[in-house]
Amino acid sequence: MTNKSSLDEEAEPSHRSAKTTYQNLDQEWGFATPTGTMEHVNYMQQYSQLYFCRLVEMRNSFERACHFDRIPVSQLPSGQVSWVVGIIFKQMPMKPTVLKSYADDIMLPVPELRLLNYTSDSDRVFVEDESGRIECIFTSADHKHELVTGMVVALQGTAREDGYFYVDLEQLPPVCAPVPRPWSENTKTQYVCFVSGINVSAPAAQLFLDYVTGCMRVDLDRVRSLTRIVIAGNLRGDRKLIDAYLTTLASRVPVDLMPGAEDPANAAFPQQPWHRILLPQATAVNDSANRLVRCSNPHAFTVNHCLFLGTSGQNVENICRFSRITSSLDALERLLESGHLAPTAPDTIACTPQAERDPLVLRQTPHVFFAGNTDGFGCRKLILGGSEAQTENSSRTVTLLSIPRFELRETAVLLALPELVAVPLHF
Repeated sequence: MTNKSSLDEEAEPSHRSAKTTYQNLDQEWGFATPTGTMEHVNYMQQYSQLYFCRLVEMRNSFERACHFDRIPVSQLPSGQVSWVVGIIFKQMPMKPTVLKSYADDIMLPVPELRLLNYTSDSDRVFVEDESGRIECIFTSADHKHELVTGMVVALQGTAREDGYFYVDLEQLPPVCAPVPRPWSENTKTQYVCFVSGINVSAPAAQLFLDYVTGCMRVDLDRVRSLTRIVIAGNLRGDRKLIDAYLTTLASRVPVDLMPGAEDPANAAFPQQPWHRILLPQATAVNDSANRLVRCSNPHAFTVNHCLFLGTSGQNVENICRFSRITSSLDALERLLESGHLAPTAPDTIACTPQAERDPLVLRQTPHVFFAGNTDGFGCRKLILGGSEAQTENSSRTVTLLSIPRFELRETAVLLALPELVAVPLHF
């Protein structure tokens, strides 16, 4: 790892004189457990209760914000325009299933190829609530490909004698505006750095380390204003090298470490933080000073009153696989508008069974919504329920951030605060 020398004294973390406030919200939002383990989870619990909790909570938000009379699915009158609020279920012939895999193992067929997308024109869409289920027919055949199993939606349409519900209008859950941030023209710019999918053994990873610690001695004004680094999952390499890498990194800049699909953590959402025994050197040196924060996935935190919420990318990859959304930014926008971090859980993405509350429901809108391990960098300003004429400093604006897989693109992302302007860093 990089050694400290007399030549880089200017880049010491002591130069970060601007006051920074930070709060980790993982436990408060129900993502992380107090012990960091899943020992309390009852895996005998049926997932139907999780869907019921999701439907009840999100249906209540519809009823508070919308003005229509909801009718249970089983009581839809024939030939009359009605509103129904329920969970979407997509029947997809190309979707892999456990039962099919089990049957294939017995019959010893040719192995099935893993597809990049499982949608087809044969997909069927149903809406269901506690009372029943009905198949939906949309005016546009492509409209069904924008929906995924697990979304809670309000549909206006007509149930007919042929047993179908002909949809005229779709409404997603109401999304509240983010809490206004304190804003001052005199506020000094600080930066949060995002990186994901980094292999610590690669030369580009060493260049990244040299840059953010100031040892590269370039772009020092921004390096000195770097207030935090977020590693959004999939930290690869020899375990001792990872430990040493994080020790060096966190000794110079505070680090939030999130688990990803390839990391030694539970696979089901929400993923619990890396265990400290896996990082003995980094945790021993840095935990007491709050320099290395082992976070959950999803991860929620604030920096200088700016609320960040994001994942290591499994939810974005999954929604793109089971819909015809192709862009990670489009997927982030759809997730935000659907009011849920991972609506495809537990259908096609693993999550822990819950009996009382769905922790992945979006109960507060973040200022920055991010996903790691994507195919490329992207940043978009999304105005909630507003017009394009509104300024980017509007209180209804959310910044969507796509963080590329570093091993693929050798790119990290710098986000300026309070302006919320993102720039890619190529190594």
